[in-house]
Amino acid sequence: MLTLTVFGYLGVIALRRGKVEIDEIIEENKPVIEVDYPHEGMVFENNISKSSFGEQIESEDEEIVVEEERDTSHIDALLSELPTPPKPNAILPPEGTSVNEYGQKVWADETGQVWCQNLDGSILRHDAATGGWIQYHS
Repeated sequence: MLTLTVFGYLGVIALRRGKVEIDEIIEENKPVIEVDYPHEGMVFENNISKSSFGEQIESEDEEIVVEEERDTSHIDALLSELPTPPKPNAILPPEGTSVNEYGQKVWADETGQVWCQNLDGSILRHDAATGGWIQYHS
């Protein structure tokens, strides 16, 4: 019985070690895509230097102009079409809610969710799954 246990343990160790090596091989074989956007101080090939964006770049026999101005009007148009998100409903105890012996107001809303308002005005929501109270941020 001891021999079977030892062989089983060694088998589990060997399988775990093999999985780690396979994961490392997969990680090494992932293609790497490098993207280099032009930026200030960037060294260009062909011995071309650039001091700031939008200036002309001169080399010995050619002249290259880099324009860095991007058209963002389509993004602005899309953002202006988005509706403004609705403001969250304020969670407040209904009128006439009594105060318990700890100075808290406890009530249930129309959906059955139980709420508690402390003396300092903070609101807690009862989590039925855990039986605890969760801080509500409005």
